[in-house]
Order: sequence, then structure tokens, then C-alpha cells
Amino acid sequence: MNVTLKNLSVGYQGKVVVRGIDTVIGEGEITGLIGPNGAGKSTILKTVTGQIPALSGEILIGEKDLKTLSGKERARRIAVVLTDRPRLQLMTGLELVQQGRYPYTGQLGLLGKEDRRKAEEALQTVHAEYLSDRDFSTCSDGEKQKLLIARAICQEPEILVLDEPTLFLDIGRQLELLTILKELAGKGITVFLSVHELGLAARLTDKLICVGTGRIFAEGKPEEVLQPGRIRELYGIEGDLFDSYLKLFSAGDESQLLHQN
Repeated sequence: MNVTLKNLSVGYQGKVVVRGIDTVIGEGEITGLIGPNGAGKSTILKTVTGQIPALSGEILIGEKDLKTLSGKERARRIAVVLTDRPRLQLMTGLELVQQGRYPYTGQLGLLGKEDRRKAEEALQTVHAEYLSDRDFSTCSDGEKQKLLIARAICQEPEILVLDEPTLFLDIGRQLELLTILKELAGKGITVFLSVHELGLAARLTDKLICVGTGRIFAEGKPEEVLQPGRIRELYGIEGDLFDSYLKLFSAGDESQLLHQN
């Protein structure tokens, strides 16, 4: 399902953080937000998911205005994984993942056999079956991240929104997540996320949106956006420092992308 942002301005308490956002987040595509800390990436994601109200403009989920969706309808269409970690006591990994089924249960919130099956499948998707009986509060940050992503998958969303999903993951788990997200997009799920690692952004996304100070700085395919001059300006990086950064990826595809033109 497409997400269309029309002349959208986002921020807090009437103060605009990013204004004039016009873009379409395509169905079955992975769209990434990049930009310096504090530029407004998380604010955009929270606005698109309805956690904070838009200051102006429109957010269309398919053909429907986000504001017209009920809480349950929104939960069935959009799953969210943010950087905030829930503080849960005496809840196992499986119980956390099963929370993703509540948009589909009745008023009593009772899970059926099919709901339990889907929760187990979600754990398998992120290779976290071994966390099924583990107390969530005792899991590592990386393990908690896998469980939260499994909960989002368990919702069977049409749109998956993630704020820096690789933040707590080592390189191996990052690559594992990259594969999972590409598989989900291949099934038609729309993925919208923020990412700091430019190399990961180059490998993962179909489209990148650069968030600068108060505005959208650039938008396009990774190979179009990740150009040295544009990245230097976006992040305020001096030439020598940026050249050192590129050397870190001298053996990978990312370096070739960033050196084009």
C-alpha cells in the first residue's frame, strides 16, 4: 500500500521541524530517511504513524486520510518499531510477539490457535525461536530488537515503519535484518525507515530521502542521492574527513556508489 505525503510539515507543539514534504512511499518498496542527528527523521516517522499530529498537510494511507482511520484499523495497516525500548517485567519473548495479534482479537483480547501460529512464524522469520521463553527484560539490546521486529511482523501490516532498526545489532544481525526486510518488501509490504549507515542505506533501499535542516534536501535512488558533494553538504563534512570515511568502504559496493560522478 502506498503512503502519500502532501505538503506535510512535522514538528512539536506548533514548532516546525521539517516542512513541505511531498513524496510517495511506494508499495512493496523500501524507502529510507538519512540525514544528521536532530534533522527530523524520527519526527517524520512518528507523524506518519499517527503518534504525533501533523502540523499541516496530508498523510494518505492508500486512498484514506490517516486521520480518518480508527486505532484498530491503523494497527492492522501500520506496524511500528521505534528506538524506545518498552520496560516489561515478567513477559516472555513469545508473549511480547503475540501482542501483535491484538488488533485482530475481540474485546477480551483472547488469542486463538491461528494467532499463536502466526506469532511462532514471526519468531522464526527473525530467527529468534530461542527467545520464546526468555524473560524480555533479561534479553540483550539486539535480542530485544529482534523480538520487537517479530511483534511488528506478527501484526501482518501493509506498512512497516522502523526507526534506526540496526541500532542495536552487530554486523551479522544487520545483514540478517537486511534480508528479512527485502523478503517482506518482496511480499508487497511497504517499508519506511530511518538509517544512519550510508553503506547499509545503499544496499537496502529502493529510494532515499535526505532530511536536511528544516527541509527535504534530496530524494531519489541510492545511486543518485549518495554522491560525495551532496553528502558533504548534507552532513557538513569537510573534504578530508569524507575521504577518510570513503576509505572504510574501499572494498565494497558502497564506495563505488559514492564515487560515481
